[in-house]
Amino acid sequence: MSKSLGNYIGIDEPANEIFGKAMSLPDHMIIPYLENVTDVSEEVLADVRCSLDNASSNPMAAKKLLATELVLQFQGDQAAREAEQYFERTVQGRQVPDALPEYVVAVPDLESKRISRVLVEADLAVSMSEARRLVSQGGVRVNDNRVVEDAVVVLKDGDVIRAGRRRFVKIVVGKD
Repeated sequence: MSKSLGNYIGIDEPANEIFGKAMSLPDHMIIPYLENVTDVSEEVLADVRCSLDNASSNPMAAKKLLATELVLQFQGDQAAREAEQYFERTVQGRQVPDALPEYVVAVPDLESKRISRVLVEADLAVSMSEARRLVSQGGVRVNDNRVVEDAVVVLKDGDVIRAGRRRFVKIVVGKD
């Protein structure tokens, strides 16, 4: 794992992040992660290796096992179950999570911000470059409508912005 290569999974990250990052790993990394980072038995490891080598099962099942084991190891059984359910609902089912972080916008700013600026200020992107890339690649949605260009957006109280598959924020209109 390497932060500079973008394939690290922090052990103190929220369970949903650990699960999601594990699910984002390339298929060829499943076995090395299971071997080096989890406590799965040799029998389980052999079964997973055999199923991946023979293509007798979908790699998604092996990734879910890896993701569950990682969350289980660092945060417990309940967190592992909840993270898997969250992943299935939000990523696989493309539903909006029940509890969302909020981004408070002052009334004068409602109609004067580019979507890239909103993404950075709401911590959905770490830089303007990343925000513009997300928009240009079709990875940003406002209320489930794809944002196709980095333009000024009109935000309303209760709007939901989605950046990528796992990052959400709810717009809350505050006072100036």
